[in-house]
Amino acid sequence: RALKRLCAGHPRPNFTRVEPCLEPLSELLLKDDEELLSYACSALSYLVPHGLGDSIMNAGAFSRLLELLGHPSQKVYRPALSTIAARLFQDRSQTQLVRCFPS
Repeated sequence: RALKRLCAGHPRPNFTRVEPCLEPLSELLLKDDEELLSYACSALSYLVPHGLGDSIMNAGAFSRLLELLGHPSQKVYRPALSTIAARLFQDRSQTQLVRCFPS
């Protein structure tokens, strides 16, 4: 929850200082706790528009975000979808990655 608030806060944090948190944040996406997943997805969604989309991809989070679209809770799949959409709007070449992902 704290990282989500930091990423969404005003003024925005220096994202070069937040970038080292991406790998541990991506690891949180592997947990089963609904609230934890919701906050982790939301935090990532705030980071993508600030140039960290590639870093999020490199941290291995994108494929897990795609998997979370099938989560039964809207508290999880909505922020996952927001993160994916933000990334797709950043780089059209990423649209092909989503289209190729097995359903």
